[in-house]
Amino acid sequence: MVTRSMNQIYKPKQFHVVTKHLITHVIELSCVRQALYDPHWRQAMSEELTALMRHSTWTLVSPPKHCNSIGYKWVFWVKEKS
Repeated sequence: MVTRSMNQIYKPKQFHVVTKHLITHVIELSCVRQALYDPHWRQAMSEELTALMRHSTWTLVSPPKHCNSIGYKWVFWVKEKS
C-alpha cells in the first residue's frame, strides 16, 4: 500500500475553533499606563469615575493618623454578557 506521505505529499493541518461565545478583539490590560494610551479605556475610566461621583459612592478624606491606608488598583477587564 502506497500512502501520500510515502510520496512526500502532505496535506496541511487545519485547526478550527468552535465556541458559542463571541471572541473579542479587545486586549485586556495589566496596568493603568497601558490604558492611558488607549482612548476607549480612557473613556471607560472617565465614565466609571463620573458614575462613582454622581452616586456619591465615595468621598476623598484625609486618613486618620492612627490607621493604615488601604491600597487600590485599577482592574481592566472586558465584561462578557454585561
